[in-house]
Amino acid sequence: MERFLIHTFIKDHTNVEDQEVRYNYGRLSGIVGVIVNLLICIGELIVGLLIGSIAMISDAVHNVADAGGSLISLLSFKFSNIRPDESHPYGHGRAEYLFSIVFSIILFVVAIQLLQESINRILHPTPVEFSIVAFIVMIMAMVLKVWLSSFLKSIGNKINSPILIANGTESLSDVAATGSIAIGLLVGYLFDVSIDGYLGVLVACLIGFAGFRVLKEATSCILGNEPSKERVDAIIKFITSYDGVLGTHGLMIHDYGPGKEFASIHVELNAAMDMIDAHTLVDRIERDIRNEMGIVLTTHMDPLNRDKETIRWFNKIHNIVKAYNQDFDIHDLRILEQNDGKVISFDLMLTFKEWKHKEQIIEFFVTCIHTINSDYKVDIHAHHYYANGEE
Repeated sequence: MERFLIHTFIKDHTNVEDQEVRYNYGRLSGIVGVIVNLLICIGELIVGLLIGSIAMISDAVHNVADAGGSLISLLSFKFSNIRPDESHPYGHGRAEYLFSIVFSIILFVVAIQLLQESINRILHPTPVEFSIVAFIVMIMAMVLKVWLSSFLKSIGNKINSPILIANGTESLSDVAATGSIAIGLLVGYLFDVSIDGYLGVLVACLIGFAGFRVLKEATSCILGNEPSKERVDAIIKFITSYDGVLGTHGLMIHDYGPGKEFASIHVELNAAMDMIDAHTLVDRIERDIRNEMGIVLTTHMDPLNRDKETIRWFNKIHNIVKAYNQDFDIHDLRILEQNDGKVISFDLMLTFKEWKHKEQIIEFFVTCIHTINSDYKVDIHAHHYYANGEE
């Protein structure tokens, strides 16, 4: 079904980096989400009112919220697809995160209302009439929710959309709630006990937890979270595939919404390379990565000396640093000639965990280098990583 929908309604569906294609994916997901959730809602609401089940009515209301979430995701894709303008030169991609926060607030409100109603049902229990029709409706709702979850997650991962992934995860959590209600109906019928209110509390808690997950993901994206290791590896692999690039470091990725990434990186080149050739190379890298990966990249050229003295010291210090902590690294090592002697200068990359100890760590490495040769002065510039998995 997923393949049929994609091939039918999305032209050039493989070109997910294209903003128009991405918008069409988001629009399709939103429309499908609204339709499926409304169908489930109508079925559960009708049967829930007929048999007097607060848990079933709660689940129906929950699906109204899910339909609203799909509608919000549809609107978020519409807003984020607006082209950059004079007031917003980086585009409107972060609108998707803002809409995700609105969705989370709706989930919180729904959860609180259902929790209050469910507690009232526990305090004042009302018999729930068992119906085979109700049981079948719940099973069908579970099947549709499992498919919808798979559909939304698949497209969310395909186009890197946090709101679709969140909706897919939330849809999957609905299956547990709906399943518990179906079991509750059966248990209540077989053992003549009223657990409807308790099941309503369970549904309310699941809705609240889903809202928390959506809020956490959206706020993390707005604040600036760490890019995935897969994304970092793909960028570094792309850049280092060019002849003349000796290495990279200092990658920083700025997220202005899915599909709208700006990044900066240090590209290491041979210091003997002609300056015009070096500039032409990094220009080509910036142009190619924008066309192929959709990233607006700014590169800083780091010229590396390849003389024997520099290479020898780099290997020695690199081994010391790696022995101290495998996650540390060094870059831009230079031997500088000054009036009062030679200076070994390099950048030291630290993890966030060890960043608070940077002064002691720098002092330790200076001592190690002076133990090898005290004639050299040492100038260490400490930095921490901004990208997951970068070295």
